[in-house]
Amino acid sequence: MKMSLMLALLSLAAITAHAADVPTVAPTQEQVLRSISENLGEPTDGGKLLAALCAFVAVVILLVLLQSRRVRSIEVKVLNHPGKLMKEVTKAVDLSPMQVKQLKSLASRLGCKSPLTLLLCPSIAKTAVSSGDAKAPADDRAQAISQKQ
Repeated sequence: MKMSLMLALLSLAAITAHAADVPTVAPTQEQVLRSISENLGEPTDGGKLLAALCAFVAVVILLVLLQSRRVRSIEVKVLNHPGKLMKEVTKAVDLSPMQVKQLKSLASRLGCKSPLTLLLCPSIAKTAVSSGDAKAPADDRAQAISQKQ
């Protein structure tokens, strides 16, 4: 009971002390106008304005740099070049340059995008041989390819 009474007295004292700090009389119009003219009559400090402008420009530059970095990191680099892949497969399968040319011509006649399609899918090579679309040397190569698979 004593504790709650003390808390009530302390809060009442705090409220009355705070109310005493607040001015009860409103300033007159003359006082307000005089205060405004005094504040506007002071010279402006150009250094503060220049510092604020420099800070704003620095923030804009930082945002632009961060945005360009984000755009650069999103770009996907090509990891496999079709020409390099063709060279690696040619070496692995042990094809001569003439055989590669024959595969390219056969692939173009069949409508394949890459001669690697004929190496990876022997059924297409067999189809080309059975339909008679290809010339004789290419037919021999297609049969050899299908036998290697």
